[in-house]
Amino acid sequence: MSASRELPYSGLRVVEFTHMVMGPTCGMILADLGADVVKVEPLEGDSTRRLMGSGAGFFSTFNRNKRSLALNLKHPQGQAIAVRLASRADVLSENFKSGVMDGWGLGPQALESLNPRLIYASMKGFLPGPYEHRTALDEVVQMMGGLAYMTGPEGRPLRAGTSINDIMGGMFAAIGVMAALAQRHKTGVGQTVQSALFENNVLLVAQHMMQYAVTGKPPAPMPNRISAWAVYDVFSVKEGEQIFLAAVSDTQWGLLCQAFGFDDLHHDPRLSTNNDRVQARDWLLPELHERFAPYSAHELAQRFEAAGLPYAPITRPQDLFDDPHLLATGGLAPVTVPSDASAAARPLDTHLALMPLSLDGQRLPVRQAPPRIGQDSWAVLQELGYDAADIHDLVGAGIVAIAHAAAMARLHNATIHVMHVEEGATSALFGSAASTSEVATGERYFLDIVDALRRDGLQAELTVAHGLNPQTEIIRTAQQLQPDLVIMAAHGHTGIKDLIFGTTINGVRHKVNAPVLVVTGAPR
Repeated sequence: MSASRELPYSGLRVVEFTHMVMGPTCGMILADLGADVVKVEPLEGDSTRRLMGSGAGFFSTFNRNKRSLALNLKHPQGQAIAVRLASRADVLSENFKSGVMDGWGLGPQALESLNPRLIYASMKGFLPGPYEHRTALDEVVQMMGGLAYMTGPEGRPLRAGTSINDIMGGMFAAIGVMAALAQRHKTGVGQTVQSALFENNVLLVAQHMMQYAVTGKPPAPMPNRISAWAVYDVFSVKEGEQIFLAAVSDTQWGLLCQAFGFDDLHHDPRLSTNNDRVQARDWLLPELHERFAPYSAHELAQRFEAAGLPYAPITRPQDLFDDPHLLATGGLAPVTVPSDASAAARPLDTHLALMPLSLDGQRLPVRQAPPRIGQDSWAVLQELGYDAADIHDLVGAGIVAIAHAAAMARLHNATIHVMHVEEGATSALFGSAASTSEVATGERYFLDIVDALRRDGLQAELTVAHGLNPQTEIIRTAQQLQPDLVIMAAHGHTGIKDLIFGTTINGVRHKVNAPVLVVTGAPR
């Protein structure tokens, strides 16, 4: 795809009411292909933003190339905004429990009369039927759909090591949307598209179902299976390393023997064909394990590579950030994940895995990092016909969330001065000459905020102060700048220092000749 060509779905408008993995995956695919995807999330942000442990990477992985509208859908005005947004969209995607969207006036029947061209993508645990009201998770359908049984050894069902049904369920929803778009091109009318975790899982194990139909024998779990190939195993080698090695044809067996000088095995009549070697696995594999043991994994990889044989190092997910193939081919895109989309609770410079395809020889880029909460609320509302005063009222009424400083600056065409106070004896003594990793991290965090504001079309400047007392530095800076409004965040907790000396907010409120807007809750 040449640089001058638009992405396939450029101009397609998608409104997304999703969370976790399946729904966001559908939106991510459409967004990567060029669609304008508006993610509608609660005022406090999608709960996935705050997950820890195995869920810490969900939001940042599946929400790139989207815009964020933070909206209170429990309020009638919030619902009215969502309906207006859906009435102008090409696609609506959702993965809430049955009945939730209907309760907000956003069900497919309610929207059909407003927008007959709308394609309504609904992602659930189960397609309509006896199970449709069950609560489903990836793990649930893996257990009841045979995948966990096939993954673990006999008697030990194990879930697959990633959100496989969630991701593929979102992918099939996107495929359904694409099919519906093609049909709409012919008919001019939209339709409902449904995908589900359980049915997705059934497709994943369909080959094992058919194996039983064809052979009459129940398929054994993968660790206990009768292998179709003689050499298709993980080998433990020098210094405890492991490597996967395979030879899945007579030709490959000959190449393996030649590469390692195994003439005796190559000419052994008991090993003439692949099926002969499968029958001989009981003694052949221990023999190969013994012969490969003196080699390092790197040495084995080199020999298999030279011979054109299949092999694989046993790689951990974190190792893929340094994978030479991904780095050379642009399979990983650099991105700065904002603080409210990262379990690190700070802006994070990292890389995201791109969709595993190319168009006209080019990978689909990350055009926009995962959004901050309500990052695009102002722009989306303006597109829907709301003026600055309307938006200001919606923010004040708790119906829409937007970066407070940004909202006020847009309303009054003002400059935002972002202030960062480096607190401590080192900063007080050396001022701007203070140089620690903590200082550098803090300044980078606030520079990222200023850059984001400027990208949004706002005037923004960064002021860095150094001292022992943040209150003193804020007051001093405010007296110099003479601002029309000071916005401060209340953290919701009080320390010993606050009890003795008073809170920073109270001190600023009494010493600065400007109104002070206190924003409670997590800063946006």
